[in-house]
Amino acid sequence: MPLTEEVAKELVTEGIGKLPRLFRWVVGLPDRLKWIPLSDAALRVYEESRARGALISGAAERLSLDKTPDGVLSYVATYIAQDTAIWGTRPPSRQREPIGMMQAKNGKFLSAGRVMQMSNGVEYRDLRITRVDQRRLLKELRAEAERERNRNTR
Repeated sequence: MPLTEEVAKELVTEGIGKLPRLFRWVVGLPDRLKWIPLSDAALRVYEESRARGALISGAAERLSLDKTPDGVLSYVATYIAQDTAIWGTRPPSRQREPIGMMQAKNGKFLSAGRVMQMSNGVEYRDLRITRVDQRRLLKELRAEAERERNRNTR
């Protein structure tokens, strides 16, 4: 059974100790503290990458098929989905659910990462990642930029 918000709430009523350690911090926090929209995370990663000279911003600008700002951010959202858990809603449902890693890797991100479309036409909306994952991404980005800078100074 996937760990949806409903399942997490049920586990909390039985005791937070039954929740896997990874998810314990999520339960009980207001939504605005737990989650960040994937489109906002993509923008933050892009801005940080440009500011630090990391590779992802340049790759997104050169390699995205759609050269518009939304297309560039959709490329960054695809980059984020490679190793980050993504949650979203599958209309007509409003229930947020985890999107499998393989699904996220094979999906096509649209509208700056607000929508993920699968090859069979299924769409996920209201895409989000945890704020913890966003901080991890930015930390990895800074480390990558530092390594690249050190390589270039040698």
